[in-house]
Amino acid sequence: MDEFLKDIHTEIFYYWILNQKNRLYRCFQDPDNHQIIILENEDSQGIITFNKYNIIELTVVNKIKHKNRILSSFSNEKSSSRKTSF
Repeated sequence: MDEFLKDIHTEIFYYWILNQKNRLYRCFQDPDNHQIIILENEDSQGIITFNKYNIIELTVVNKIKHKNRILSSFSNEKSSSRKTSF
């Protein structure tokens, strides 16, 4: 039952992010990979990747300096998380 609920929570989170609307950024699915959501403005790009086993990766790219600034991944399991900053 827990696995089933993790899948549902991950899917709800996916659609919640995809439906965020703000005039300061664009939010859209990657046209080549629908497991990726992109949040973008003129200075930065947020990339949210939904992987197997409900693992979600968050990356923020500074478009001016062309560098990854933040990389974080987490799972929908017992609040375990891992963060790495560049």
